[in-house]
Amino acid sequence: KEMDNYDVVHELDSIVCFSQAEYISERKDLCKENGGSVDACWSSSFYKVCHDNERLLYGTGKQNSDVFIRAKTARIILFTSVGISMIWQGVELEESKAMIYDQPKKFHKWRMMCNYISHEISTLELFPDELFLELFSFINPIDLYHGFINLNSRLNNILNDIRICIHIINDDQYEDYQTCLNHFAYQIIYLAIDCHWSRLSYNINLQSFVNLRSLYLPMPTDEQCLEITSDNLPFLTNLTINDNTFKSILFGSDLFSHLVTLCVPRIDSSILKQIESMQLCLTLHSLYLGFCTIIDVLNILPYLPNLNYLDIALLPNNKTIHQSDVKHKNISHLKVKLRKLDPDLEILLKSMSNLHRLEFLWNESYTGIWYNGPNSFNFEKFSDILEKNSVSLKRIDIHIHISRCDYDIDYIRHLNLQWFSSLNKIKITNNGSFFITTKKLSTDAEEKMITTLLQSTYMTQRNTRIHRVKINKV
Repeated sequence: KEMDNYDVVHELDSIVCFSQAEYISERKDLCKENGGSVDACWSSSFYKVCHDNERLLYGTGKQNSDVFIRAKTARIILFTSVGISMIWQGVELEESKAMIYDQPKKFHKWRMMCNYISHEISTLELFPDELFLELFSFINPIDLYHGFINLNSRLNNILNDIRICIHIINDDQYEDYQTCLNHFAYQIIYLAIDCHWSRLSYNINLQSFVNLRSLYLPMPTDEQCLEITSDNLPFLTNLTINDNTFKSILFGSDLFSHLVTLCVPRIDSSILKQIESMQLCLTLHSLYLGFCTIIDVLNILPYLPNLNYLDIALLPNNKTIHQSDVKHKNISHLKVKLRKLDPDLEILLKSMSNLHRLEFLWNESYTGIWYNGPNSFNFEKFSDILEKNSVSLKRIDIHIHISRCDYDIDYIRHLNLQWFSSLNKIKITNNGSFFITTKKLSTDAEEKMITTLLQSTYMTQRNTRIHRVKINKV
């Protein structure tokens, strides 16, 4: 109701946080800053829409239309802008139906007023380019293409300046993705093809993405392997690729001057056959190797002198290795998942003289075989290895998942007070297994169901499964 008693507002002002009056046409003297009694007054010149018109979403037609996509964008801008947001009633719930006008006279009054002030209403195009660039970075490329391309020349120019990230996981939207890949080819900086090439009904030519920075392609076609060159992808910095391709990319004559991170989900064949032709790779700083042997690691390290982060998942090694001549001085952070303490862990630690942080992950369950003895992990041996090879270490994170552990947690902690004192023993009630971890876990009743450390103790994979299990702190 329109305000007709100003005295009562002074009384209410002491018990409310924010007072706002409806008074049309507007009167600025009602606001406190002008000597009035309210914090704000509804101002017709700031209305974006009114309550009595047909709802916006109903007027746009189909909810999947291009106009509907733009309406969503407009609401995002409206609610993130400075000031009090005004929209149609029901729009906040995406209500899409016509209004019932039971007050035709009032509706006519509003229509006349809206027509009178229409020249003062802000439009989407008034926002600066920087706001559009920020907003478009959160919108799916397919929606960008269908919702904003060719609306006007200014938006087209802005769209030509944004950076595009595309993640393809199936062939459901192959026409849309194909269109986006072609239209935004020069703007794509991140491309992930997360499915086997045989599941796609179209070919993706990598030569078009000259500004690509990050490429996730664990299952490339033969043609794509040949297209990954420094001429075609001169700015490539992050690469995930299969075993057959990474050796020629990393150690071949065609060097990538910006490549700093490489991930190889699995090494299936030994690199010993290519050792003689391998060259040093001076740009790589981070390396992720999944399902490899310690021999593979020791053969690769000498060719990566500037590496400072190494993440590896070691398979059991059948060959005998007593000591290694490899000495890497720049690796400061090692994340290792293994199934054999002796001698694999000790050999790794001895080969990295300036190691500052160690993440140790042991997951007995990934093999599918549970150990039936009283204790399936040798904490005494683990402590001994750390004592002998932790001169430069400043931090150790431990995550051990085992089927049996009869040790009391205090006994484990006293084995090595320097590194084991923060360990916790967690029982998984689903299968009776245990976590021994340095990670702090909540014991609140409502948080008994947690995402466990299984995702970090499994081998290196991009889409690691997340398990939910019940825990009991022992």
